[in-house]
Amino acid sequence: MAKFYARVAWIALWSGVLLATGLFIYTGAVLIPSALRERAQMRDRMVQLERKLAADERAIEKKKAFLEKLSTDPEFLERVAREKLRYAKPDEWILRFEPSLTE
Repeated sequence: MAKFYARVAWIALWSGVLLATGLFIYTGAVLIPSALRERAQMRDRMVQLERKLAADERAIEKKKAFLEKLSTDPEFLERVAREKLRYAKPDEWILRFEPSLTE
């Protein structure tokens, strides 16, 4: 009877070793590569977002500089109002020429 229990214990031990080996192989073959792929994708996404953030920060700085110049330089304000808003002084006329259809 002791031989039977020894044999069962031996089979249980080897079953545990085989199970542990299988889990180790599964982890190495399936889980680790997918985790590495996901990490690389996240790193690429982070680089894209950092580039977009830098571009957005540059755009904000340009707009702040534009607003600062509008509020401090009356000649610049007048030029912007004339060009973008098509404003004119009370004694001026604005002539707009439409492009011809043949051009």
